[in-house]
Amino acid sequence: MPGVIGIEDYYVRRPNHGHDGMIMLGEGYFFVIIRSLQILAEGPLWKQVLSKNSRLVITSKVGIRGTYVELEGVKGILPFYDPIKLGSPPTRFVRDINLIELVPAVGNGPSISVDVYVDSNSRLQALSGVINGGTFAKAISMDPRVGASVQTISLLATKVLEALLPDMREVVISFSKDFNFGDPEFREGYRVFVATKDPEYPLSAIDASQLVVEKNTGRLKHKGQDLDNYSYLVLEIVALPERGRSRSENADWFIKMRDARKMAQSLAERVGAVDEKEKRKVMKGCRSLIAQGMVLLEADRNYLEKEREKIRKAELATCAQLIWPEKKLSLKDIGTTRKAMGVKSGAELGREAEEYERSEQEVERRLRELLSHSD
Repeated sequence: MPGVIGIEDYYVRRPNHGHDGMIMLGEGYFFVIIRSLQILAEGPLWKQVLSKNSRLVITSKVGIRGTYVELEGVKGILPFYDPIKLGSPPTRFVRDINLIELVPAVGNGPSISVDVYVDSNSRLQALSGVINGGTFAKAISMDPRVGASVQTISLLATKVLEALLPDMREVVISFSKDFNFGDPEFREGYRVFVATKDPEYPLSAIDASQLVVEKNTGRLKHKGQDLDNYSYLVLEIVALPERGRSRSENADWFIKMRDARKMAQSLAERVGAVDEKEKRKVMKGCRSLIAQGMVLLEADRNYLEKEREKIRKAELATCAQLIWPEKKLSLKDIGTTRKAMGVKSGAELGREAEEYERSEQEVERRLRELLSHSD
């Protein structure tokens, strides 16, 4: 690449987190965000391609191959279409951009490439509003409906670049990596890419143990100082044990489950005594709705099989507890068996349901904390 003489990538832990765990196949979910990007335009190549009207064109290419979906080479024009000038200070972007939405760790690990081009004559100026508004960039997902939208946007982005920047052939800088599940390099925390064009600032001068990403700004620092003599990209990789039900409130399966809870809640709110026959009738209706929801949930590619089962148990336990608040949870009352539920007793079912609900709450708390820097 003419814009650099070397690029290295490093793992940087999140402050106060120690070394975060690897992302393992079939174990939980992950998403990937661009936290920051910095471009230092120095050297003969930059002098050759830059003019007073030059702007950066930053493209992304993301691939994810799962059990149910293959999205290879999905392209986007990132909302970084801003002017760039030769020399210091570097052009720095601190803007959270989702590259991969929360997806299950299935299939192969993702491939990510962020490429830097120069629009020397500002040919895309007329589209700067829609580019910087995120029109040509969309995070990929396991959801086939989202996947179709992503592919359409990828095609549009490609056509825009081909039509308006036909001479944009050479990538000035390319930050790219293929990740694999279970690889120490694909773990929670930051994956940072550092590039240099100046032999006076070699990559050998970078001590990975001294790299820190500022939580609120996304800036990459080395030994407490800004890396003003380098270009860099900061990706944040987040892993979560559950996806949680609240992220699918508009899904057909969620609506079925919600209807079951409403049925049980309606009985719980009745004034006066309700006989046992009526309670069992309502529980049967809840079971039916939950079973219908589970059929739909089986087709939802955003959830791992083990979380689907946790959802089933939690929904059945919730309905039973609403219908019989005065009793201990009973498999007989629910209308199921130990074999069907994979538990030894109603008490065990209740504990598993509570554990899942606590895990959901912890996931939401972590997401609020991790994404608070974008507010």
